[in-house]
Amino acid sequence: SKESYMENRALYNKVKTGIENLQEIGIIKKLYDIKKYGFALDCSDLILDTERESFIILESELINKIISTPSISVDKAMRFLCVLVASINTDTGVGFTSIEKLAERSGVSKKQAISLVRRLEENNFLYVHRSDEPARLANGRFLNRPNQYILL
Repeated sequence: SKESYMENRALYNKVKTGIENLQEIGIIKKLYDIKKYGFALDCSDLILDTERESFIILESELINKIISTPSISVDKAMRFLCVLVASINTDTGVGFTSIEKLAERSGVSKKQAISLVRRLEENNFLYVHRSDEPARLANGRFLNRPNQYILL
């Protein structure tokens, strides 16, 4: 569809701009263009200081499965994945952000967020502990506890 083409074109332009910016400051080198929408990149000068920062490596196979989730655009799926990973505490490896907040922050619907979480679980990237025990508040009301997300 025209809308899908425009979304993909917009995403392509953002990636291209990001690559050009990294190239300008000498972090990566673009070796050559591959067909119309691809690049061969030399990232050998890209240094990640894993002593100072926490990093999560996302395998391309997982990313391809996530972005191919039916009825969710590529940019929304990637944005959700980034929001989910960013919500996880790097010291404990556990995240407690509710599915509603994850959806809101990434710009997807709650239904799409649930679908993406399922896809991550199916691919053994994420373990989700679903609490079926609500918390009792001081005023006597009950509050459902958020899921706990653990990266595998």
